Amino acid sequence: MPQFLLLISCYVSAYFTPVQEAKNWQKDIESAYELAITKGSSAPLEELISVLPVESPPNITTSASYWLAYAHYHQALYALAYMENEQLAKASIAKTIMLLRPVATDVESMALLSLSLGFSTQFENYLNVVKLGQEALLLSKKAVELDPNNSRACYVYALIDSNMPKIFGGGEKVEALLLNALEQPVDSLPTTPSWGRDAMYELLVKHYREKGEDQIAESFLKKALLEFPTSRLLLSL
Repeated sequence: MPQFLLLISCYVSAYFTPVQEAKNWQKDIESAYELAITKGSSAPLEELISVLPVESPPNITTSASYWLAYAHYHQALYALAYMENEQLAKASIAKTIMLLRPVATDVESMALLSLSLGFSTQFENYLNVVKLGQEALLLSKKAVELDPNNSRACYVYALIDSNMPKIFGGGEKVEALLLNALEQPVDSLPTTPSWGRDAMYELLVKHYREKGEDQIAESFLKKALLEFPTSRLLLSL
């Protein structure tokens, strides 16, 4: 790994590895999300959010803000997909963005903020959609420039590129970004982000299907299901 990338990697790891706390918030948040789906109630997410670390400026840390934002992002997903409650989804994603904006100076926070901004556009008018979409695109590009091998940065940039109209060059970067993202090792530390890998496979399979390359799409889907046999995203393909 080039020295400057190694330094960035160490910088990000330091942000997401509290000295005395080894809590795997990502696992807890994703488990609460799955439990909410199973129970048909947002209570597991609400209960978890109530015990997540909360800090106020100027005493904030990237780690605390990031995981609370990640929880609110899942609350937004659940509210929209399973409750059909656009008002709650909009409020939850607004909290996500509010938490991330002050600390989005590292690659992981940039990637999650970019993803959240993209999600929020479905609740906005045309002018705000353009503004938020541009912000999300610039953030994702900057994140990839800072760390070309960060899987989540590559995924979010690929997702935005896939939704961009072809007349503006949309879809040209998707394959390279996702293949690179999937080549990266998964971080085994419980306190650092590792989400999104099944979503990367999902987007790649859809990309190949849209190109009419069904055989390649099915080979990646088969590989993905071996890695994530219970993934809702992959099983729905």
